[in-house]
Amino acid sequence: MRKEPMVAALSKEHPLASKTSSDLIELANDPFILTGRNSNQSHYDGIINSCYDAGFSPNIIQETKEMSTVISLVSAGIGIAIVPASIQLLLQNEVVYRDIRDNKFNTVTALVWENKNQTPIVNAFVELVKESVIPIFNKYECF
Repeated sequence: MRKEPMVAALSKEHPLASKTSSDLIELANDPFILTGRNSNQSHYDGIINSCYDAGFSPNIIQETKEMSTVISLVSAGIGIAIVPASIQLLLQNEVVYRDIRDNKFNTVTALVWENKNQTPIVNAFVELVKESVIPIFNKYECF
């Protein structure tokens, strides 16, 4: 299990794209794109609560089921998103990812499987995650 910080995903044309970080309140007037509450309740609630703590209610214009769809919509300039730091690998040529200075919300990512399920496919998948995904988490300073 890993906790990782959240970052702002912005289109390259966004006014804050040239900054290395921003306060969450600077995004208060932007349209937000989120994964829906039914898809990931803790992620959704964490973003909403972080916005409330920063002093605003986010203007949610689109909800999707997949994080990759969220990033695609951001790249099209539809809105902004608050995403886990490890998502920074998606659409790097079209989306910029910026640290949020005052955001205390972290997300948790875990790989869970039934211990008694030691089939070759499960073992291969777990090894693949250990060899390829975990180093990516480490690259983006997840803790």
